[in-house]
Amino acid sequence: MHRDWSNTYKYLHWVFAPLIALQLFLSLFMSSKKQGLPNLLFNIHITMGPILAGVIVALWVYVLTNETIRKHFFPYKDWNEVVKDFRNLLNFKLAETGPRPGLPGFVHGLGLIDVSIVLVAGVIMHFLFPFSLKDPSLKPIVNIFVEIHDFFGNSMWVYMVGHTFMALLHRISSR
Repeated sequence: MHRDWSNTYKYLHWVFAPLIALQLFLSLFMSSKKQGLPNLLFNIHITMGPILAGVIVALWVYVLTNETIRKHFFPYKDWNEVVKDFRNLLNFKLAETGPRPGLPGFVHGLGLIDVSIVLVAGVIMHFLFPFSLKDPSLKPIVNIFVEIHDFFGNSMWVYMVGHTFMALLHRISSR
């Protein structure tokens, strides 16, 4: 990670990233309907949820209260930088690292929004599910949130693989 990142951000990132990776890997093998290991993995997944939620909330607070980081994650006033970075990427030129408006920050912001949608959908379906057992009319609502959770969870895989790949490219190119 670029040396211009604050220690607070580095800490949040290094807590956040492994928790996200763990949740994604657990999702590959878990099931609430199968006894044994799949059910255990499901229970670990829903137990880790509140811990990850705390980290996501802390990250949002940090992003929203730090102007430099906020401009990095949400560079909507600096579209020229995003476009310039994208054009450079098409020419196989990596964007500058560190907190600044541009394509990397725009993608970071999309990732934060994505994981936040996964979190909110997961929390809603977790709390609605027991009620849907008593009132079957709630099952379609729970299923909507399951679909949202799954769709954005799958897009987190794309984000995680892309983010890791770009970090490795930056690491290799800086040598």
